[in-house]
Amino acid sequence: MKKISYLFYLSFLSLSAQINLDVIYRVEFVFEEKEMKNDYVSPLIEMAKEAEKQMKFTLNYSDGRSKFYKNNQGIKSEGLEIASVFADADNIFYSDFKTKENYTEISQNDMFKKNEFIVKDETVTNWTIVDSVKVIGDLKCNYAFTILNKDNIGTNKDVLVEAWFTPELPVSAGPKGFGNLPGLIIQLKVNKTVFIAEKIDELTKKRTILLPEKGEIITNEKYLSILRERTLKIQSSRRE
Repeated sequence: MKKISYLFYLSFLSLSAQINLDVIYRVEFVFEEKEMKNDYVSPLIEMAKEAEKQMKFTLNYSDGRSKFYKNNQGIKSEGLEIASVFADADNIFYSDFKTKENYTEISQNDMFKKNEFIVKDETVTNWTIVDSVKVIGDLKCNYAFTILNKDNIGTNKDVLVEAWFTPELPVSAGPKGFGNLPGLIIQLKVNKTVFIAEKIDELTKKRTILLPEKGEIITNEKYLSILRERTLKIQSSRRE
């Protein structure tokens, strides 16, 4: 694991404060062979794979804060809805990398009202950086990974998160609120979804990224509890 010196970290913070970016990400879904052969799941996978061509996400970054959101919100199709479920990125993700806090604005859907909840959580910091390098586009990227604990994500298993970041853009941000690495995350894999930066625009002026204010601020644990409760309620009503 690489060690980042204190002086390097201070230099990194100084440089990142001067950079303002808009980044467009596309997505790719990666499924196991057994999932592709499952008679129930495979039609959903095919629809998601077709819809991934339409899915784009934007990351705004300025002055130590970021906002990540889906571009085609409001565009509806069955394939896009399925792809959104796989990507688990319908919400709007805000990060303050100075305070190391994430704020997730829960989008309106069948279970949640508009501006009902804001989930506040800590940003991921426990990355392991590995001596592995590859070029994505024309950027030299380094590899890092972390493990999300099952208790924090509501699944039955821990989840490996893999990132390729570039020190050529000293911005500690990335998709879905991930960051705190010594460079912009160019590629991020979470579960079955890979986010890949396809366009990066460096802005000449600093923008103000405001954190969300409308909605009750809750912990991730409470959000998962509410999500499970409302999911069971919907399932129960459909069986009646």
